[in-house]
Amino acid sequence: MNKTFKNYIFSRQVILVSIIFLVCFTFSTYLHTTLTKEEALNHSKAISNQVFSSMYQVMRKGWSKDDVKLFTNSLEHNFESSNYEINIYRGEKVKQLFGDIEEKAKDATLVDILNGKIEKLDSFENNIVRNILPLKATNDCKSCHVNAQMGDVLGVLEVKQDLNSIFEKSKYQYITFFLIIVPIFYLFAFLSTRYTIRQIIESLTLFNDKVSNINSVQDFKAFDSKNIDLYFKEFNEIITNVDLMANKLKEIAVDKELLEFEIKLLDKFIITSDVVKDWKEYICDLLIEINKIMETYTLMTIFRVGEDQFEVDIFWVGIPQEHQKEVFERYINKTVKESEYFKGMTDFAIKHIVADRNKCLNKLVETEIEYRSKSLFLDSPKIGGIVGIGLESVFSNDPVKYIVIDSILTTMANLVGSVKAIHKYTQDLEYYAARDPLTDLFNQRVFNDMMAYEIKRAARHQYPFALMVIDCDNFKPINDNFGHSMGDKAVCTLGNILFRSIPAAGMAIRYAGDEFIVLLSGVDTERVLATMEEINRNLSRFNESGIEPFHLSVSMGYTEFGTEDDAETFLMHMDEKMYEEKRKYHMRKKSAGLENKV
Repeated sequence: MNKTFKNYIFSRQVILVSIIFLVCFTFSTYLHTTLTKEEALNHSKAISNQVFSSMYQVMRKGWSKDDVKLFTNSLEHNFESSNYEINIYRGEKVKQLFGDIEEKAKDATLVDILNGKIEKLDSFENNIVRNILPLKATNDCKSCHVNAQMGDVLGVLEVKQDLNSIFEKSKYQYITFFLIIVPIFYLFAFLSTRYTIRQIIESLTLFNDKVSNINSVQDFKAFDSKNIDLYFKEFNEIITNVDLMANKLKEIAVDKELLEFEIKLLDKFIITSDVVKDWKEYICDLLIEINKIMETYTLMTIFRVGEDQFEVDIFWVGIPQEHQKEVFERYINKTVKESEYFKGMTDFAIKHIVADRNKCLNKLVETEIEYRSKSLFLDSPKIGGIVGIGLESVFSNDPVKYIVIDSILTTMANLVGSVKAIHKYTQDLEYYAARDPLTDLFNQRVFNDMMAYEIKRAARHQYPFALMVIDCDNFKPINDNFGHSMGDKAVCTLGNILFRSIPAAGMAIRYAGDEFIVLLSGVDTERVLATMEEINRNLSRFNESGIEPFHLSVSMGYTEFGTEDDAETFLMHMDEKMYEEKRKYHMRKKSAGLENKV
């Protein structure tokens, strides 16, 4: 059953007014009660202090039992027309010296205070404020109260205030006030209902005018009906027919626009060697292409490229302003901190790349910028990242644009992730093709290439270089005594010692088995001999440490390429000369008794 405008709106207004009345009544009552309690408690404390001050002045002069009675009667007379009750109680030590006085019956709280178990009391129970002040002995008091010690409770002053009459009176006043003012609110609700109905009818007329002008998809996109409420009876027939038409137009428009854009986008997502080589330029071109369809300010990529490193790039369609850079750098920092994949990685550099330097971006405040991202994480190879996109926030209300943005981010994440994976795989291949898998030193293939290069450079520019050959003297006994795994460890240890011993310009190569070659560029004989001494020192340190069960002993020989040599002569005599030097070196070590044993 459909409702009419008038009944619906008026009923809601009445409910609203009633709720406001109840809330205001409850809150004001609570507020009044709370303030009254606080004021009453403060007033009671003030009366307690005032009465005690008066008592103290009288007691200093000395007073009799009659003086006490006169004082209490005076208090009763002064407060008899009020809702206050003031009582004075003597402690036991006072009673021992001066006797009893007329007192009201004491409850457990008063007894505890007189006995010093409770310091003081401020309470509010059953709408009665109660302030109990203990009267403790001071130095002045001891002149009369000779049986008392400092701090002993000599008496208690009690002040009570009954607030029940005040609260009862206030309650009736509040009720009377709200009963008078509520009809005014109901009248306001009635007038507001009439005004609202008039506004709705005007909106309905405007809506009908807009519907009659819809002749195409573009007209429909310009039409805005989100503020029209379908709940009311007068709207139902018109809105139902418009909704059917709108859904049909939306389906047609979305399918066509999305399909055309996807085709254009996918045509460009082809990974070639050029894309892998210069993927950043490729992303810039894509960003410019995306802007032909929708206005996009930036694309962001955050990708892990190693175990402890990752790259952050922000691609701008035009030259950004400084505040725009700051905004997106904050987005990236927030994204990195919230991602478990990048956990703990806070030290990173952000690169800003501009696609079109002839274009300047419009000035936008932060609230006008929409930010969305998509994640891609691969277990093997260890590559993962996030792709984000920045555009105007007006797109957030457009479902078509959101579908397109999601499509862009998904495709871009896969594209960049694939490029990163291919690039990493290529780098790994290049690295392991040049390295010995056991020692991680350069291999024989790299040595052959470097030899050809160094010989040509030396012959052309008269730039000398030297070669050292190092053999492990006791490699076979290590294998025989400790096994091949320990033999591999000995080779790795020797390779590490050579790497640490040679100068920065040198290159250590594992040539074959336990044979190593060191290539030294631009050095003389003195520098070669110094390098050999450094190798021997590091070997001695290793043997003396006793870290491993084996000792290492090597034979070394060297040769130099002189500027007077030619490449052919050097290569022909290189082996002979180096092995002769190794033989002499080995004989010197034997004669000096320096050869190490396993």
